[in-house]
Amino acid sequence: MSLDLLASARRRRWLFALLYLSEGAPIGYLWWAIPTKLRAAGVPVEDVAAFGAALTIPWSLKFLWAPLVDAGRSQRFGLRPWIVGPQLLMALTLLPLAATSELASSYQALYPVLIAHAVFAATQDVAIDALAVRRIPVAERGRATAWMQLGMLGGRAVFGGAALALEGVLGAPTVVGLLIGALGVSAVVALLARDSAEGLAARALRARAAHFARRLGAVARHETTWLGLAFAALVGAGMEATGALAGPLLVDRGFSQEEVGRFFAGPAIATMALGVFVGGQLADRVRRARAVVVSVLVLAGVVAAVAAAAGLSAGGPRWALV
Repeated sequence: MSLDLLASARRRRWLFALLYLSEGAPIGYLWWAIPTKLRAAGVPVEDVAAFGAALTIPWSLKFLWAPLVDAGRSQRFGLRPWIVGPQLLMALTLLPLAATSELASSYQALYPVLIAHAVFAATQDVAIDALAVRRIPVAERGRATAWMQLGMLGGRAVFGGAALALEGVLGAPTVVGLLIGALGVSAVVALLARDSAEGLAARALRARAAHFARRLGAVARHETTWLGLAFAALVGAGMEATGALAGPLLVDRGFSQEEVGRFFAGPAIATMALGVFVGGQLADRVRRARAVVVSVLVLAGVVAAVAAAAGLSAGGPRWALV
């Protein structure tokens, strides 16, 4: 029997926090931990940056196939399969990492499987967000989003930060195994969540696909769509580029892999979590456009400060990038 984990605000918050943890965990390991490990092993920073950029491409292009998630739904086939299926495929594509002993010399061979992982992860994200839009009332979306981001940050803290410190004790295969296990737990919880297809028209797949294609075309003709994409690209580039290169920059400043891991698991996540709570509360209490403007200005200032610190000589103070 399915449990209705979407029946109350509290249940919704915990459900989406856990689902977002399943997104943040592999992102933390692939976007934070691995770049740090590669740089610590002597891989040139430009190659590390190229690795991180390749893994983000599917995320930036997910809008191209996101309508398929809506078109592929039916009264019997809801959003749960679009969450659970990609999660299982995400776990499968992480298995080669557990069998890789020398990451610095073999990471380029993992490009195809890790890009496939990113495609499945981005598809899972589309389905989770679609479920959130359908089932979270507008009045609580700001706070619900905060909980979702806390789940994301929790996954990043454990597998992007603590994993760097724990690999010396547990070994990389064990850490990857725990990551796969986290995806499995999230898949089980998603299966237990009731996903009603109430109100969904019983139409053939071709008719639904044509309907969503027309809607996508209508959206593409609005200038606000392209302004929104440009805004997301600029803000996302600043945030994700800083996060992806923070580990290598700290390594170049003289921090050990374990110290970088503790930084990601502690101060970095704590300040991000604080920002998530403040942003969620702000979004529900003031005009959301104003909340976005304030948040973006703060983010721009932080990115500029990191860029200035990164420009210091390699012999500069270790704390300059923290």
